[in-house]
Amino acid sequence: MSGLRIRAIYGLLILIFCYPQNVFAIGRAEETAELVTEEGTPGLPLVQERVTLDYFMANHKTAPFTAQDLTIAELQRRTNVFFNIISIDSGYWDKYKVMLASNDLPDLIFTNVADAKRYGMEGLFLPLDELLEKHGKNILAAIEQEGIAEDMRALDGRIYFFPKISLQQPEPFMIRQDWLDACGLDTPETLEDLYHMLKTFKERDPAGGGQTIPYGSLMYNDPSICYLNAFYRAFTVDQDFMLKAERMVWGPAQPEMKQAMRYLNRLYAEGLLDPEAPILAKKQWEERVSAGRVGMIVYSSVRTDYFTRVLRQTDPEAKMIGMPPPIGIDGQRHVAPMPRFSTDFCMVVSKDSPHAELIVKFFDYVFSPEGRMIVSYGVEGDSYEIRDGKPVFSEKMYSKEAGWNMFVKAAIGGRRIACWPYDDAMVQQLRGTLSLEALQLTWPHVDPPTPILNFDQQELGIIETRYQDLKDRTSEFLLKFLTGELSVDAGWDDYIGELKRAGLDELEEAYNRAYARRYR
Repeated sequence: MSGLRIRAIYGLLILIFCYPQNVFAIGRAEETAELVTEEGTPGLPLVQERVTLDYFMANHKTAPFTAQDLTIAELQRRTNVFFNIISIDSGYWDKYKVMLASNDLPDLIFTNVADAKRYGMEGLFLPLDELLEKHGKNILAAIEQEGIAEDMRALDGRIYFFPKISLQQPEPFMIRQDWLDACGLDTPETLEDLYHMLKTFKERDPAGGGQTIPYGSLMYNDPSICYLNAFYRAFTVDQDFMLKAERMVWGPAQPEMKQAMRYLNRLYAEGLLDPEAPILAKKQWEERVSAGRVGMIVYSSVRTDYFTRVLRQTDPEAKMIGMPPPIGIDGQRHVAPMPRFSTDFCMVVSKDSPHAELIVKFFDYVFSPEGRMIVSYGVEGDSYEIRDGKPVFSEKMYSKEAGWNMFVKAAIGGRRIACWPYDDAMVQQLRGTLSLEALQLTWPHVDPPTPILNFDQQELGIIETRYQDLKDRTSEFLLKFLTGELSVDAGWDDYIGELKRAGLDELEEAYNRAYARRYR
């Protein structure tokens, strides 16, 4: 999908939720009409006699997805197609590999896009193109409308999976509003403003007793895969391969990364970045933020509400809010690109399933206007109602029942099935939250997604043997640059030399061959 289209989507969402309801209704009249139409919906039930599909699936241990969840139960009831969920709540990918090796495959399998393409071409998963042409017009319409066909196709040109298309939630910068107020500061606009804010937090010590941590970064002991990427983006680079001047390059090897590491080392050296960040576990990081010691974080937007609730147990004035990303070195704000469909989750049909045609018909229903209403909002009269021609969630959905998030419990958004929920439904779920405010400040600045490339066997061989070594060498040096163990300026040439010995040039060549093949 083009960057222009992404920014248009996010801009529309901000327009919708920043203006009065009557403006919303007028501006969305056409889409609202689409939401309640049944045009394009397959005849129901899909089969007269009940059919049960085995679905091998990674599940959530404490909030499991089940076939009895409201939206899933309704889809099953209407179609007469049911799921027998083979639920794996720990060690999924190891068990998944054993299952594939057994050659005794269930009808449907939870996997990622890379595996769907790889094992599809190896014959384990069914190519869907012919079945989609015959029975999947709604799925194909979604793929065309979202502009994701080329990203979905494998190297052989075929499609092997059903996608989960949804509005992604980028991870915003979040700051303590009450600390800003106490220090007489405005929300920072530039990188230098951000530095000044953190320095003021350090000097004024809002946490008291010298306990203030201006910026608490979650790093997992690896600066090449952590939340520091929000800063890298301000310097126009990424922590992985990225597109630059029509070439795929290794982000951490770009000259702009040198500037980024100088900036971050400055924060670390002056005690503005938690000195223990490189070694903290997630639980320890959460404890520091929850104890009121941290002024700024980068993480999932829902933590604005979560940490505000926790902090207010001891400080009624505490408030964690989102902020726009700082203006970068190119004069623009940047947020890491996010694809329109999940690359970490999709569904595939096994080669031996006797129900392949029915499976495509089932998901075509899920992608139809009626099916989209169900996965987006649930059941009318239960989880939502129609007001002025527009679906609106029932008040009970915003309550907490036995500690459950009701949207999760009802599987609103589909959760563990491939689907295409309406963006409006996801935003409605966040009604009145600090999380929504944070996302509204972040969405307009999401960069265009990096192309999803298909690699041939030679390229895969290079990636499998060289990529991890490149990541390891990158992480080793970035950590040294961050902490000052190695000077960024004095050590940069050695760093690039190590990356080249780890396979930088071979990997960039492999990525660029794949890129050229896609766009030739």
